[in-house]
Amino acid sequence: MGEDYELEIVTERPWFGYAHYLGGLRTRVSVNVDLPFSAADLVMLMSHEIYGGHHLHRVWQEVELVHGQGRLERTLDLLWSPEAVVSEGIAQIGPELVAGGDAQRLAAAVLGRVGFEYDAEVGSRVAEARRLLTPVAANLAMLIHDRGASDGEARAYAAEWTHQPDDRLDKMVRNQRESSSPGYQHCYWQGEELVGGWVRGDAARFRRLLTARVLPTELAG
Repeated sequence: MGEDYELEIVTERPWFGYAHYLGGLRTRVSVNVDLPFSAADLVMLMSHEIYGGHHLHRVWQEVELVHGQGRLERTLDLLWSPEAVVSEGIAQIGPELVAGGDAQRLAAAVLGRVGFEYDAEVGSRVAEARRLLTPVAANLAMLIHDRGASDGEARAYAAEWTHQPDDRLDKMVRNQRESSSPGYQHCYWQGEELVGGWVRGDAARFRRLLTARVLPTELAG
């Protein structure tokens, strides 16, 4: 299809990675290196932002809806909208589908080619634990912005449930405190539940969803 993406390294951003669709089947993917990230996140990050996630989603929308059906409204991407729940849900479940349900072994193979040893079994357990704890960030946002929690209270909650090192806990709380859209955190875990429940691991259903125009309520049956 002639699609492509470009990577850029950034710092001092409130997110881990960000995919900015440029049009013309191209995406700029920004990776924040303020803090190191674990190898267990490698496949998830790249798949979430590129193949299986946001880049793939927007490319198929442009090919089939814009070029194929002349629907120019699909050149617009509304970030703070119900569509974001579906978009993030696609990006959350896409990595495992793209990797054939074995994302961590794929990570081990990739890392092995550049000289790093990686235990895929341990990585899988870490990835599953993190998946179960996806709602923690949304809870943190509610604690700060709805219940008026102090930074200390928010940090204690994050420490109890994520077991992350101090520098990452500090960044989590600071990012939530300064966020211009704290409610967006709900898009990840609710999107994953809605889209995952509708797709049910079926690659054909996932493929159909890439060009569907649906509201979150339509996936909740």
